[in-house]
Amino acid sequence: MPDTVIDYPYPLDLRWNYIEFLPVFYQRFERSRFCMLADLDVRGAAFTLWALSFREYPPATLSSDDDMLAFQLRMDLDAWLELRGRKIEPLQGWIPVQCGKETRITHPVLLESLEVAVKASKLRQRGTSRR
Repeated sequence: MPDTVIDYPYPLDLRWNYIEFLPVFYQRFERSRFCMLADLDVRGAAFTLWALSFREYPPATLSSDDDMLAFQLRMDLDAWLELRGRKIEPLQGWIPVQCGKETRITHPVLLESLEVAVKASKLRQRGTSRR
């Protein structure tokens, strides 16, 4: 992972319970180098982590702790570390993000997905069908 830490783009005091879905840019994913070259179990772990990140606080982030990530995936730590040791691994492209006093990890595409989810939720709350 890169050494550069970005700031989380949303205020940390927001109530996030209105985020009910994970927008997936599926064509972008299917055409990505990651999807084309990663093993199926790596893609499965990565996609599961992307989904789990939307239930975390703040959304679209995860702990960078391998023990915690293995636990969230319901994997044995050694199996998780084996996936992490591959040439193309589940956290490919993830970057550190500063969330208040805590440093977590995120993926830039997840932040884009979060932006879509936030905008869609705001439109839904206003009672409009504009998208």
